[in-house]
Amino acid sequence: MSPAGDRRPGGGRRGPARGARFQPEPANARALALEALALIERSRTRLVPDAIERLRVEERLDARSRRLLLELVYGVLRRRLTLDCVIAAFSRQPISEIESDCLQALRLGVYQVLFLDGIPPHAAVSEAVEALGSRHPGARGFVNGILRAMLREVNKTDAALDRGGASPRKRLPLSEGKVAFFSREVFIHPDENRALYLAQVHSLPAFLVERWLKRHDRAVVEGILLAANARPRVSARVNRLRIDREGLVRRLQSEGLAAGAGQADEAILLDASPLEAVRSAAFSEGLFYLQDEAAMKVARALEPKPGERILDLCAAPGGKATHLAELAAGQAEIVAVDRDPERLERVAENCARLGNRGVVPLAFDPVAHDPATALPEPLRQPFDAVLADVPCSNTGVLARRPEVRWRVSLDAIRGLAEQGHGLLARALSFVKPGGRLAFSTCSLEEEENGGVVSRVLVANPGLRLLRQEETIPAPGGPDGGYLALLRLG
Repeated sequence: MSPAGDRRPGGGRRGPARGARFQPEPANARALALEALALIERSRTRLVPDAIERLRVEERLDARSRRLLLELVYGVLRRRLTLDCVIAAFSRQPISEIESDCLQALRLGVYQVLFLDGIPPHAAVSEAVEALGSRHPGARGFVNGILRAMLREVNKTDAALDRGGASPRKRLPLSEGKVAFFSREVFIHPDENRALYLAQVHSLPAFLVERWLKRHDRAVVEGILLAANARPRVSARVNRLRIDREGLVRRLQSEGLAAGAGQADEAILLDASPLEAVRSAAFSEGLFYLQDEAAMKVARALEPKPGERILDLCAAPGGKATHLAELAAGQAEIVAVDRDPERLERVAENCARLGNRGVVPLAFDPVAHDPATALPEPLRQPFDAVLADVPCSNTGVLARRPEVRWRVSLDAIRGLAEQGHGLLARALSFVKPGGRLAFSTCSLEEEENGGVVSRVLVANPGLRLLRQEETIPAPGGPDGGYLALLRLG
């Protein structure tokens, strides 16, 4: 499971809520949004915070413009398939043949018209065209023509006024109790293909929706789809080595950040953006770590105790390793392993900020290691507990990482399941008899979760499954993910 703190500042709550009101902003915010979207589309690995950092958005835009840019980038990524359905309905040219920058400008314009209030529709169209700049003089008329054609044929209204007579082909439910009606057909009819219809309206890959419909009730799936486009809530874990929850809430409130207790004992919820949170003095002093409550379950499941040796096998950026240290009152020996030395630096940074001196970062690839070669010294003795929070498809955190939904595939899920199986089997080799093993992902896919655990249980008769838990994302709730707790012998 991936905590909110596992990305650079800007992860978690991505700007204001859908339907938020904006005043018109300088065009450079939209031009930079166009550049960010292009960077992300050209990459299979780059996430939004990486693109924002590369474009030096923090330096080039004021706070108000940054909020708009984040809203546009995250919003277009979340709603991309829906936006493309609208564009396809009004364009004589197939989506696949529209030049990349033109398509991104069209998405920006359609997103603003449909999902943002406070910007006059005609201004939103003009600003989307201007975002193309002078590099695409011939394309500006093409983009302008499609967007203005859409404006003439769309009507946004309150959902309470929807009498239910419109064809689902022409109707788009919007967030914040609003709905859009088109005068021409935009979506497939649900009677023809329900999974594809839901995918188009909620902007997710159809194969994922189809998989979820086979595993869950329709109401559960619709909750997953709504959560994928909702504003992720911002939660933080109290560093109990330095402060209690009530003290942290008071401290944040004194700094002007609204905060309150979460469901978990060490959790607080913030009515602030992640960037505002990490700019606080309380963050600099190591009083909290940004982390979703679903991710907090993992370290708690292991029940770390003072004096124990504990291994975190995929530790970067350190959210769970530092949580283990805090739960053990700073008196456990925790070896935090990651194969990427650069990412391991973030473990060291977070440990230093939080004051977790018992955590030992170690660059090590548990799968690629040659068994004939001696292990690094910190790994030579068995561990009381091992945590394997493995790489996964991220389908439980699509609201937080919207770009991931356009990169996931069935082949990728199968490949990640194999990788997870290899890591879990390797993790087991470090557990001493009677020791505990936690396996977790931020995926909703059975192959990556229960399927991996079942295979390892069959291959190791001495291993017992103590419990497993799947968290299904819902609007306003924690992220989705999977957790299994096992015992050896």
